[in-house]
Amino acid sequence: MIVSPTAGGFDALAPEYDTDFGANPIGRWMRQRTWVRMDARFAPGSQILEVGCGTGIDLVRLAGQGHRVTAVDISPAMSAAAREKAAVLNLDSRVTVLCGDLSTGDLPEEVTAGAPFDALLSNFGALNCVADLPGLLRRMHGLLKPGAPFLACLMTRPCPWETAWFLLRLQPGEAFRRYRRGGVDVQLGDHAVRIWYDSARGYRRLFSRHFKVDHCLGLGVLVPPPYLEGLARRFQRLFRLAARTETVLANRRPFSLAGDHTLFEMTAKEGHR
Repeated sequence: MIVSPTAGGFDALAPEYDTDFGANPIGRWMRQRTWVRMDARFAPGSQILEVGCGTGIDLVRLAGQGHRVTAVDISPAMSAAAREKAAVLNLDSRVTVLCGDLSTGDLPEEVTAGAPFDALLSNFGALNCVADLPGLLRRMHGLLKPGAPFLACLMTRPCPWETAWFLLRLQPGEAFRRYRRGGVDVQLGDHAVRIWYDSARGYRRLFSRHFKVDHCLGLGVLVPPPYLEGLARRFQRLFRLAARTETVLANRRPFSLAGDHTLFEMTAKEGHR
């Protein structure tokens, strides 16, 4: 079996993902912000398609709330971790976890068995790893009911925290890496994973062919990126102040368009299938 570099890279992250990001105070805070919006947009008992489920942190929460979730991830190791998590919590009857090469914009054929879906979720940068994102968006739209909510959290530019942090360390290449044309290769284990970035406005234009973009929420505008968790642990009062302030400001421009991530809240359009 040939494993794509993207799958192999995320396989390498799987054993430590829940510790490195799931338990990271910044990562936890960001995820809780996305959960607030999921709770507001996903109707009770929804049939949800999750693209890029990772180790299943969002998946088991949604299943525990009574939703049924069909989830896809490129990484066999992360998919296995998600299945195990659901089984341990006795949620496996509400969960289907599939493995597919999302980096090429493909979805497993088994996904169509659950269509049409009531809602769609892709959290924390899974879509940044897709080479053919327009193609994947078209395929996902075809699996949704008209008017279905779609929440997509992507890494975007600008990220003032990241730019300032690396400029202070005299690393301009890292400070402006999100602006490189053709994406950036990030080393994960023994594999180089290609990641693409665009501005929030650029993603809005891309999404708008199939989805109505209702709202954008900046994540990591005043709060630093998760890889700077040491700052959050060292300066806990400042972190809490930044988090409270961002909660108020991140819904408003320009703050909603600048951050480590941007959460796009959308609604599936009729037609264009």
